[in-house]
Amino acid sequence: MTWAGCGDEASDKSSIGRLEEVPLRHLWAHEARDFTPWLWRHPEELGRALGMDLAWDRREYGVGRYALDLIGSDRLTGGVVIVENQLETGDHRHLGQLITYTAGTNPATVIWVAKAFETEHVDAIQWLNQYAEARHRFFAVEVSAWRIGQSPPAPKFQVKVSPTGWASTSRGRGRKVAKEL
Repeated sequence: MTWAGCGDEASDKSSIGRLEEVPLRHLWAHEARDFTPWLWRHPEELGRALGMDLAWDRREYGVGRYALDLIGSDRLTGGVVIVENQLETGDHRHLGQLITYTAGTNPATVIWVAKAFETEHVDAIQWLNQYAEARHRFFAVEVSAWRIGQSPPAPKFQVKVSPTGWASTSRGRGRKVAKEL
């Protein structure tokens, strides 16, 4: 089978690239010095996965003697958004930080970005959504990086946990749900 307007060469499987995962540390060597500043400069990348229009106000925002990675807002709703991120699998320390930062900033949306999440942490974020959904929305978002051949690596954000009724794959529906909260 050939594509319209393409010769037989285009249908040759050898001309199709292979999608390859890139280790996150190849893109961002250090979480605080590289990954957080990159998220600061590219809020649309994370926002696209969540169906939000994110804008950051501060990086390394002080909450008592601790520092939250990012604080800003969803321009669609005006609600405060906080982000705690890490380049490794989610851990207890970051979950504790996330809860501390939530208590200290009272955001509408809480986002935890990590390479992957253990089942227990997925369960914890789902539990937080059950009991805090009237005031807060909790998300667990996995980050990975991919490339084809020698192309520049591209980040991919995949929502692993979202509040009940949130449609991360549909930007329009995500907006509707967000405005209702």
